[in-house]
Amino acid sequence: MTCQRYRWVLDRDWQRHGTADPWLKDALLEIAGDRSGQINRKQLGNYLARHVRRIENGLRLEDAGRDSYTNRRTYCVARVTSVLPEPALATETN
Repeated sequence: MTCQRYRWVLDRDWQRHGTADPWLKDALLEIAGDRSGQINRKQLGNYLARHVRRIENGLRLEDAGRDSYTNRRTYCVARVTSVLPEPALATETN
């Protein structure tokens, strides 16, 4: 499974890397935006921590460990090819 990191997402200048995505920006502001229109990193980090291993549209949010330089938690997105259902709970019958 290959994980892609999206560090550029939190850059203050959305145009900096030529990857400005208005839909993504709006989604992140809805999740962790503050009154000044900036993304609150702590709030976003808490949101991501609550949603680790969640699968949406064939993509799963993964914990990618800590950044060796900043010691901050990092996350990545991985494509999921198949999902195994949880085994059914055994029920006793008399």
